[in-house]
Amino acid sequence: MLGLTTYITTNVAPMPLLRVVPLGLYLLSFVLTFGRTVRVSHPLMSRLVPILLVPVAATIAMGPLGRLWLLIPLHLLAFFLTSLACHGELATRRPPADRLTEFFLWIGGGGVLGGIFNALVAPVIFTGVVEYPLACGPRLRLDL
Repeated sequence: MLGLTTYITTNVAPMPLLRVVPLGLYLLSFVLTFGRTVRVSHPLMSRLVPILLVPVAATIAMGPLGRLWLLIPLHLLAFFLTSLACHGELATRRPPADRLTEFFLWIGGGGVLGGIFNALVAPVIFTGVVEYPLACGPRLRLDL
């Protein structure tokens, strides 16, 4: 989420309040997959993500050329479907109720480590925004 937010607000469009959209989509995907009733098909999301990541990877490799009305929704949709697939996988693997506290603590710890990497480590070791392209596909042009 942090990598996408940095990428679209730095390389695509520096628009005010655009930073809250990825956070809202991330939280919505969490709610949809961890709710009492399953509202999203995990196998379907797992199949759609690779198909949608192809045009996203192409736009990253070519640079942010094109129309903003197409690029921003494409990246946000790919992020949302990827979040649904990842959270769906976590939801299918969640432990029994007596171990949920530890489970969610580890999820939160992973988020903290990812945030530390994006906020503190990545700006020191990379010269550009590389976290999001690395997450989408390691063979993309990275402009190191």
